[in-house]
Amino acid sequence: MKISIVLTGYYFRNKHLYEQILQETKLYDSISFNLFILSHKAEYEISVDIYNYLITNNWQIIYQPNIGWDWGCHAQFVQWHNKSNLPNPNFVLFLHDDIIVCKNGFIREYLTLSCRGYELIGNSLPFTKIKSFEHSYADEAYILSKSGCQYESGEVKVVRGSAFFISFDLAVKALSNLPYQKYGSIHLANRSLRMFGAVATFLVGKERIGYLSDKHFSSEYISEEMRGQSISPLFFVKRHVVSFISKVRIYVSTMYSRVILNHTYTLNSSGLKVNVTHNNDIQYGYLNLIIDNLNGSDVSFDELVQLFEQYKICSVKIPFSIASTNEELMSFLFSVILKSNKPVDVLIDVDNLIENDFHQFLNRYSNVDVKQEVIFRLKSFKFGKRLYIKYLPHKVNY
Repeated sequence: MKISIVLTGYYFRNKHLYEQILQETKLYDSISFNLFILSHKAEYEISVDIYNYLITNNWQIIYQPNIGWDWGCHAQFVQWHNKSNLPNPNFVLFLHDDIIVCKNGFIREYLTLSCRGYELIGNSLPFTKIKSFEHSYADEAYILSKSGCQYESGEVKVVRGSAFFISFDLAVKALSNLPYQKYGSIHLANRSLRMFGAVATFLVGKERIGYLSDKHFSSEYISEEMRGQSISPLFFVKRHVVSFISKVRIYVSTMYSRVILNHTYTLNSSGLKVNVTHNNDIQYGYLNLIIDNLNGSDVSFDELVQLFEQYKICSVKIPFSIASTNEELMSFLFSVILKSNKPVDVLIDVDNLIENDFHQFLNRYSNVDVKQEVIFRLKSFKFGKRLYIKYLPHKVNY
């Protein structure tokens, strides 16, 4: 049997971790191990002491661009291995390099579960529970679909990227072409986690995805950190409070839009939302069209046209800084929106603007049915301005 152990190379700060993993491999005479680090750091950024230890003890360091956080590492390793002439292992153990090995013997436990039929085994129980992937994460389902990835549309099981054991066959099928998140805030890495889970669940079924532990962040063998930091005792209380506030915020925002402002996009829970943005404002829950980084966008202009023709878009969000200066883009958006036979809402945030620019914009689009709205932004607890344009089926208003 062959097992590859692959660490993400991001921190390179704990020599003891590499020593413990090496000790783990010596517990199994009948297993051949290969040790890899998929590094998102250049060689010169690694301490000499740790680098020399790794090379001396036969760790192979693979240097890749720092793109996609942990799921970028996992996918990059599989893509690299596909191009190598190395023999295929039976299993791969993916680990972050900020974990703590509490005790050895974890390979034995993973193999025990594997013998019971599990092909994907997380170290700890994830927080994420997905009952209906396609309904709850329509943008991610679209990204998978356009990338040619088949996925489970209903209930999906996920594993945290910090520690999971996977059959090599499943790793190749699920990670080789995974359209993992490459840009934006690190919190958007959870997009990759969910998309991987949706693909893996489709391939093997949720019954073959399991966990070493029924606890969050830890098993008796491995303790996981979160983005390089240990888990505070107050973390779970804070997470519960934040989750509750977030649910209230979403409910209040939805009801305010639907009942008070009479928006239509909130009535279409399965519709796709588009966020036209600059590179630094990629948002969760949207197909992001990044005008200064089209290669990093979730959707292209041509794909946007097709989606409107297929009546799949329910709203378009765009900052005033773009809407007021890019007339060509606005003309394009208005023209493709008119192809839809379902209501489409256009939301233009107009905070922090010069009043003269605001009036010039209204004059320029005087033939468009524009409403000015005052909204309360729960995230910042401030009032703000927004322009709202409702496009009704077959109603030409531009």
